[in-house]
Amino acid sequence: MNLRAGGSNPLGDTILENFLKPLDMTTYRLAKELHVPVNRMTAIVNGERAITVETAMRLSKFFGTTVEFWLRLQNAYDMSVTKVDLSEITPCRETATQ
Repeated sequence: MNLRAGGSNPLGDTILENFLKPLDMTTYRLAKELHVPVNRMTAIVNGERAITVETAMRLSKFFGTTVEFWLRLQNAYDMSVTKVDLSEITPCRETATQ
């Protein structure tokens, strides 16, 4: 599953531009520091894999961010590229609390 939409890769770009480049760090070294397979980090940076909760926890620990930072970034990206036709769904008029 390729996560790129129109060549855009905000997840990978964020990791590269805001974290790896300022530290003069490679994706390979990041993977080793996080104790994850190199192909996992390469796939995330290349926009071919999503950031999981586990990876978000590792990134947050290493870079001193929050887990939520990475998960919000992933969720925002997912919502921006997901196209779902909801026209056939009729909103419920009642709620469970009524």
